[in-house]
Amino acid sequence: MKPRSLFLFPIIVGAFVNFAGTVVVGGGLGFFLALGAGTDSGMVATDLATYTLPLALFVSFVAMAFSVIGGYAAAQTASTRRILHAVLSGVLVSLVGLVMLLVTPDGQTSINLVLNVLGVPAVILGAFLGGRWATLGNPEETTWLDSVAPRVGVSTTVLYVVATLLVVAYTVAVGVWYKHTPACTVETVYIQGTMYTTSQGSGSDPASSGELETYSAGTAKIFEELEKRRDVKAILIEVDSGGGSPVAGEELANAIKASSKPTVALVRSIGASAAYWAASGADTIIASSNSDVGGIGVQVNYLDSYKRNLEEGLNPNVITSAKFKTLGDPNLPLSSEARAIIQRDVDEVHRNFVAAVAENRGLSIEEVEGLADGATVLGSMALREGLIDQVGGFAETKQLLAEILGEEPRICESYYPAETESTY
Repeated sequence: MKPRSLFLFPIIVGAFVNFAGTVVVGGGLGFFLALGAGTDSGMVATDLATYTLPLALFVSFVAMAFSVIGGYAAAQTASTRRILHAVLSGVLVSLVGLVMLLVTPDGQTSINLVLNVLGVPAVILGAFLGGRWATLGNPEETTWLDSVAPRVGVSTTVLYVVATLLVVAYTVAVGVWYKHTPACTVETVYIQGTMYTTSQGSGSDPASSGELETYSAGTAKIFEELEKRRDVKAILIEVDSGGGSPVAGEELANAIKASSKPTVALVRSIGASAAYWAASGADTIIASSNSDVGGIGVQVNYLDSYKRNLEEGLNPNVITSAKFKTLGDPNLPLSSEARAIIQRDVDEVHRNFVAAVAENRGLSIEEVEGLADGATVLGSMALREGLIDQVGGFAETKQLLAEILGEEPRICESYYPAETESTY
């Protein structure tokens, strides 16, 4: 085998593996993620780097391994210089190929398209440079670059230095100009239907009843998950609920407030009672001028069947060790003392509700208390009273998110209420 062709095999194999990885892995993943962006599927594009980097490293490792093995086989000797030649060739091909892989999935931008095109000669150039530096000065081993030097009137060393600088410049350009465009920059979290802490607390089966329910135990964990997602830059909370458990409202408000990312709550038809408590934890609240907002107040529904039982000849006998252990038993009449205790708790939850809204909305206790009569107000009035920040709908919300992010938001819808309990 002629000296000049000794390392042609590792160069070809190394470049081929990287090109294949770039086109199949990078291009395929890029198409898949772009498809996810078009269908608003944030789960498809959870975090670009999470999937791309391991795949790129694997492809580069395979390229380097083939280059080393091929170089060794082609040399048919354990010559340190020739093995070093193959190793450097494989390493440089792999590194430049890795850069191409990282650029490819986001190739929908014009600057990334240019970087991809430049990556092709960079890989080929890098393949020759890696091995040639290891054998530079050995007249028995030459490449086509050696024949170029006399024609351009420079020494071989100068030519290789310039070529190396070009490869380095390309890599630096990727780092400086590379535009990362994840398929999802805004995730949507839903608060819909009646709110409970868990599905067990609801006492019903929403799948069979067809009613929407939101479970704070699962939904709150979504915000923890979104904290880990580097592609998500902001969170949109869509609210369409008349409320439910005050504990659920408090849990979600705290989960929203704990997020380090900008949060925007969009009230659709209604955001009242516990749902408004939850929404108050967002940085910004937007509602239609016709949305029902607020409903700051607490209620306990109590229905006893004591009189009906008596009419039917049923006489409950309850033995208890404590005076109020039977509090809330529908088979017993509600005494004035028991009513007072329930009222005490209702008033305490009311005060907690008012205090939370005052803190979350930057209002005084007196201002919120003046609105806390249990009634909802329309969005236009809610704006005047400080319960929301802006009147509008989805278009206005999207515009606000664009201003927050400084770019057009990519809004995904990955977390639906019906899924949160089983998933989280």
